[in-house]
Amino acid sequence: MSDNSRPPHFPFPSQTPSSSSDLLESDSQFSHLGTALNRQQPHGLSGSYEVVYSGFSENPSTGSQLIECDRFGRVRIPRSATSTAWTSSGRVSRACENCRDQKAKCSGHRPTCQRCQEAGIRCSYGDRKREKVAKQLNDLTTQVKAYEDLLRELSPRLDSEAARQVEQILTESNIDEDLPVDPEVTTSASTAPVTNDASGSSVTPALTIGALDYISEDFDRQAMGFVGEHSEIAWLYRLKRLIRRSSPATDNHGDSIASASYYLDDSEIPLVKDVDPIKRPPFAIAKQLLDTYFTVVHASFPIVRRSFIMRQTTLYYNSPSVGPGVGPGRKWLAMLNLIFAIAAKYTHPQSSDAEEWPDDSAVYFARAQKLCVMGTVLIEHPDSQQVQVEGLTSFYLLSIGQVNRSWKLCGYAIRSALTLGFHLRNESDIRNVMKETKYAVWWSLYLLDCSLCVMTGRPPSINDRFCTTPLPVPFTEEEFDDKEQLILLPEVRNALVKSLCPGNPQIVDDKGSPEASGAQVPDQGDKSEQDVAGILESLTSMPNPALFFLYIVDLAAIMHESVEVLYAPGAARKPLHEIEGAISSLNSKVDAWLARLPAAFHLSQGTKAFQRERTNLAFRFYSAKILITQPCLNHLSQATDVNKLLGGFYEMMAMMCVESADQMLDLLPDSPDLAWVYRVSPCWYLLHYLVQSTTILLYALLLVKKPGSVEHRKVLKRLEKSGRWLTEMSLEDPSAERAWLVCRELISENVPELEIEIGADSRSQLTERPMVGLPAAKRRPSD
Repeated sequence: MSDNSRPPHFPFPSQTPSSSSDLLESDSQFSHLGTALNRQQPHGLSGSYEVVYSGFSENPSTGSQLIECDRFGRVRIPRSATSTAWTSSGRVSRACENCRDQKAKCSGHRPTCQRCQEAGIRCSYGDRKREKVAKQLNDLTTQVKAYEDLLRELSPRLDSEAARQVEQILTESNIDEDLPVDPEVTTSASTAPVTNDASGSSVTPALTIGALDYISEDFDRQAMGFVGEHSEIAWLYRLKRLIRRSSPATDNHGDSIASASYYLDDSEIPLVKDVDPIKRPPFAIAKQLLDTYFTVVHASFPIVRRSFIMRQTTLYYNSPSVGPGVGPGRKWLAMLNLIFAIAAKYTHPQSSDAEEWPDDSAVYFARAQKLCVMGTVLIEHPDSQQVQVEGLTSFYLLSIGQVNRSWKLCGYAIRSALTLGFHLRNESDIRNVMKETKYAVWWSLYLLDCSLCVMTGRPPSINDRFCTTPLPVPFTEEEFDDKEQLILLPEVRNALVKSLCPGNPQIVDDKGSPEASGAQVPDQGDKSEQDVAGILESLTSMPNPALFFLYIVDLAAIMHESVEVLYAPGAARKPLHEIEGAISSLNSKVDAWLARLPAAFHLSQGTKAFQRERTNLAFRFYSAKILITQPCLNHLSQATDVNKLLGGFYEMMAMMCVESADQMLDLLPDSPDLAWVYRVSPCWYLLHYLVQSTTILLYALLLVKKPGSVEHRKVLKRLEKSGRWLTEMSLEDPSAERAWLVCRELISENVPELEIEIGADSRSQLTERPMVGLPAAKRRPSD
C-alpha cells in the first residue's frame, strides 16, 4: 500500500487481518497505546516520536513476524491493509480546505476528496486567491461608496472648514477612482446602512430631519449664539449651503450660521443713559400708550391685570408729588415704563409739539432698567411683580429685534415663576382673581417661551410634565365677579376647558380640594352640567379675547410637543415609521384644533370685530403646520432618489408645507401696507412668520419644483409678494432689512428671472446702510 501523506518506505508484504487481530488481542496495553497514537496522529507521527522504519516481513512457512518498533521499544500499529482507489500519481492543481489546513495530500476529487470521504466530513474547495482578492475588492468598493454617501449626507451639518475638507476628499476620490463600480452597488445619499439597536434588532435609518446632537461652531464668538434646527435661520443657512455646494463655481466663503441670522443681537440695545427714572410723560400720552398696549398686545400676552394697571396709573398721576419713598414701588414703576416702551413701538405721534415722542421707547426702557431690571433686583428673591417685569422686558427686547437677549430674559422670568410655584395649581386661600392672574402670567410666559424656542431653534424652557397649572378660563376680567362661583368649582372649570381644548396635557381630571374651594362638588352635578352647556353656547355665539388666549395656549402646547418629538437630538435616530406616525399625529392635532374654533374666529370668514384675533390665530396655525411638515420638505429636497422608497406620505407632507407657506402669505394684503401691520397683525412676530414662509418657498423653488411648471410659476409669484413686503418693511425695521438682504442674495444668485420691484430710494438705503450696529430706524409720519 502507498501512503501519499508520508515519505515512501521499504516495501513489505501486506499484513493479514487475522495477524493484526491476534497482535492486538495479545497485548492490551500496546493495543491501547497504539489506538491512542493512531487517533491522535492518523496520518503519521511527527515531533519527538521518531519511528525507526526498518521494515518488516512475514514468513509464511514459519509464521514468525518482524514487528516494527521505535527506539524506545514501542510498537507501531500498522495501517489498514484495505486497498484504496487512489494513488499518488502526482500533485493536484487544487486541494480542499480540510487537506490544506492539515497540510495533507489531497486527491483533488470533486465534490469530495478521498480523505474527506473516508473521514466522513464535509469537503469544500474555497475560492482561488484571485477570486478572493476580487471579492474583497468589490466589498471594499461598496463600503467606500457607502461612506462617501454618508459624508455627503452629513456635510450640510458640518462647519464650513470641515465641509470644505469633506468636499475636497470626495472630489479627489472621484477623480482618482479607476475601478469599475456596478451602478447597482452605489448607495443613495440619504440611504444609511441598517444598524442594530441595543437589543440587537434591526433598526431602519431615520428620516433626515437635521436634528443635532453636536455643534460644529464656536458660538462663544457669535452674538446670536446657538441656533437649532427648528429655526428658519437654520433652514436658510442649510439651503444656502446646499445651493452653493451643488454649484462648483460658487464659493461658500466660510459662512457660519450667523450669516443667515437677520436679528440685531450683534448690535447694542438703544439705551439712553441720562434719564430720570421718576420722570413720567404727560397723562394724555400715558393714556394713549396704555390704550395702545391693551388693544394691540394684551389679548395675546396678558401678563399684567388691566384693571390693576389702569387704577394704579390713575392714582399715580393724581398724586401731588412723587419722590423717594413716596408713591408706588420701583417694580411697579418699572412695569409701567416697560408697558410704555412696548406700546411706543406701535404708536405714531399725534402732534409735533409733544413733550415726549410716544415712539421714543428707548427712554422708557432706560427708566425701567434704572428702576428694576439692573442692579441688585436680579439676585433678590423674586415676587409676582418681578416675574411680570422680567416677562415684559423679554417681550420688549423681542419687539426691537434682540431675540437672543429676549430668550435669556424669558428664562429668568420662568425661573422666577417656578420659584414662586406658578407652574402648579393654586389651592391657597388667596382671592380667586389673584389665582387667575398668576395663571395668566404663567401661560403668557409659556407662549413667549414657545415662540422664542421656534425662532431660535433652542429647547423649550418649560417641561409640561412638571406643570399642573390649569388652563386659563375663557372669561375676561370684567366677568370674574359674575363667574366667580363657577370658577371656584373645579369640576365646572375642568369640564368647560376640556370641552374647548380636548386632549390638552394640562387638563387635570381630579376635582381639586373641596375644603380649599369651600364648595361641595357632589351636590352640584346637574347644575354644573347646565352651567357648562350654557357657557359653551354663549362663547360659541359671542367669543371674547379670553377665549382667544385659551386657543393660542392650546396651539402652543401642540407646537411645544412638535419641537420635542421631531427636533430633539434623539429624533434623528428614530426609525422612519415612528417619524411618520409622529408627523401624522401632530398634523391631525393641528387640524382638530382648527375645527374647534368658533365661527367668529374662522381664519378667513370670521367676524370683522375679531380681525386682529383671527389674523393672529391664522399666522400661528400656518406656522405650526410648517413646523410639523418641514422635515419632510427638507428630506424631499436632499434625497430625491429615496422618494420612491419612502412612498407618497412624505411627498404629501412636503407639499402641505409649501401650501401652508402660500396660505400664510395670502394673509398679507397684496400691496405692502405698514398701517395694516400695526392695526391687525401680530407685529412682534410678523417678520418671523414672513421669513419662515419665504424660506419654505425658496426650498420649493430651488430644490423641489420643476422649472417652468405651474407650481414653479406659482411659487415665483408668492416670492415676489414676499420680496415686496420685506423691502417695504426694511425702510423702518433694521431686522427686516437684514432678512431681505439674506433672501435677496439667494434669489439673485439662483433665480435671475425673479425681479422684485424696488424703488430707487429703497435701493439706495439698502446698499448704503451698514450691516453691523444699525441704529433704530425712525418711522415715517402717519398719513
